[in-house]
Parts: sequence; structure tokens; C-alpha cells
Amino acid sequence: MTYFNIHPGQPAKYSNEGNFVVERVSSSTYKTPMTLLANKPIKFGKECGSVFYFEIKIKKMASKDRNIIIGLCDGDQKKEKLLGYGKQSFGYSANSRVLNNLKDSGISSHGKEFGTSFEEKDIVGCGFLIDKREIFFTRNGTYLGSPFNGITLPETLYPAICL
Repeated sequence: MTYFNIHPGQPAKYSNEGNFVVERVSSSTYKTPMTLLANKPIKFGKECGSVFYFEIKIKKMASKDRNIIIGLCDGDQKKEKLLGYGKQSFGYSANSRVLNNLKDSGISSHGKEFGTSFEEKDIVGCGFLIDKREIFFTRNGTYLGSPFNGITLPETLYPAICL
């Protein structure tokens, strides 16, 4: 079973139904981003299939706090850095931006425009086409596109969310 690792002090838990629940009271309470990685990386190889995909449901979102990011990253992702900050870190944010290598790319710290913003009650998905090395995103079952193509595969690639 794949699950997200919870580190001490992070406002996350598992519900009685086994669903992963992250609750962040407000952005003023937490001054730094919080990135959570799954406990297992994506498996590569013919025996693993050609597509990896996961989804999150936005149960509640404060109208002014649009800082939820879903994506993939390598195992070196710092928990206190935005998903999309490093070279092997790829994210799609609630404010309709994609983020990758913000540290070195020269792109604004807000990323590039992509897709549509996501809202409370939306189901947002992140997928990886292993053979094509493409990362794609969905919103409520609608394919939004592949903003990251032909990526260089790191040794490990993890599903991740960032608040």
C-alpha cells in the first residue's frame, strides 16, 4: 500500500476509513511550505505498466489560500520547499500554474500559466506516462495536458502534495 509520510509537527493524519487527510488551519499559522511525499516511489520497468496516476480531493480550501500543489519529485525534495522548486520537482498549483526548477530556471517564482485553477470539492490528478516521460494533470476527470515532456528520469520519483 502506498501512503504519504507524516513528519512530526505536520498537520496530517489518516482517517478511520484509511484516507489521508491534511488540514492546514491557515497560511499565517505555517510560515513555510509543507511538502509530503508518498512512502514509495513510482516503479519503472515493463512489469510495472506504462502509466502511473494518483488523485487528491480538495475537501476544503480557504478562498485566499490557493497554495495547494500536486505533482511528482525526486527523493531529494526538501519538505519545507515548494513542490516545483528543484530540478526534479514538478507541480501543478491551485492557482493554475505549473512549477519546475524555479530555483534555477529564471521563471518567476509563480511558475507558468497552465490549465484552470482548482477549487474546493475538485478532484485533481497527476499522471506520469513512463515510456514518453511526460507528466500530465487532470481536474474532475478532464485531461488538462502534459506541461512536462521528455523529462530526465531521476533514480526515484515520488507522488507528492504541497501546502
